Amino acid sequence: PWRSRDTSYALLFVSLIVFAKNFWLDEDAHIPFRSLAQLQAGNGAVWNVGERVQVYTSVAWYWLLAAVNLLVHNVIATAVAVTALLFVALLVLARRIYGDTPALWFLLVSFLLSKGFFDYTSSGLSNILDYTVMLALYGVYRQIGSAQTNLAASRQLYLIASLTGLVPLARHDLSLLCILPFALLLWRQRHHWRLEVVLIALAGLPLLLWTIASLVYYGLPFPNTAYSKLHHGFPAGLILKTGLAYFYWNARLDPLTMLIIAAAPVVAFLKLQSWQRAFALGVVLQCLYLCKIGGDYLTGRFLSFPFLVAALLVADWLQSLTLPRAAAWAALVTTAA
Repeated sequence: PWRSRDTSYALLFVSLIVFAKNFWLDEDAHIPFRSLAQLQAGNGAVWNVGERVQVYTSVAWYWLLAAVNLLVHNVIATAVAVTALLFVALLVLARRIYGDTPALWFLLVSFLLSKGFFDYTSSGLSNILDYTVMLALYGVYRQIGSAQTNLAASRQLYLIASLTGLVPLARHDLSLLCILPFALLLWRQRHHWRLEVVLIALAGLPLLLWTIASLVYYGLPFPNTAYSKLHHGFPAGLILKTGLAYFYWNARLDPLTMLIIAAAPVVAFLKLQSWQRAFALGVVLQCLYLCKIGGDYLTGRFLSFPFLVAALLVADWLQSLTLPRAAAWAALVTTAA
């Protein structure tokens, strides 16, 4: 007889096939690739020899590729190998979090059908690392409630703080997705100030250390992309109009992604717990931020991050339902667009 596990394995296999079939390298990926080539040649993490400019946005992605490239000595092969391994890790994490349930099936089908999400699982950009970090962080938040002892709960808190500290190294702006859940976590630990200090240190130290290193090496605290894209001099009204147009075109070209992003805050505030509502507010903050900066020319790329968290929130809601109702709702949501 057909079992739940068979459905999970089938969807995982399809995900791997689609990932391999659609593998590509975006033109923006070649910006950090050039800097990696300079690093490999002994010229430092720069764009041009003798000019210290941080051209890569994702610190974690760049230095992960740099570490692997020490062994491979081929930037393209390094990017392909690391991306593939991280995608497998993403699937393994998803199954470990949700098991062989309709929630997992919904999540995998949503990933496959979301252009904004799946188009950038490869691409050579940092998205796949960002997805994996965010999924791991969300998964640990889910585990806190099931911890059987105070020691186990403390370990989960330390892991949450460490992963929260990694998020801005993956992308600074992704902090909007997880800062509110972390603030809520700190509020709940307000009677244990020593623990709060440790958690804040774990979350803040990685970014602090990198910012100091960036100031010393590059002379600036943020990557060059931040200054070129956020300090352009265009009127705020024009940028907002461009940001709204970004959402409009994504809704036309990728309606499933926008439907899930829109549905998640409603589901969270009606059916889920306070920490999940904090993540839902993070989704809203990330979308407002995208409007403020005018979106992006890469359709769906930056919406893929709030989409991931939104899909996890909807999956949590589905997992709270009975099996027939969860399967029915999963089918409805993924076919509505």
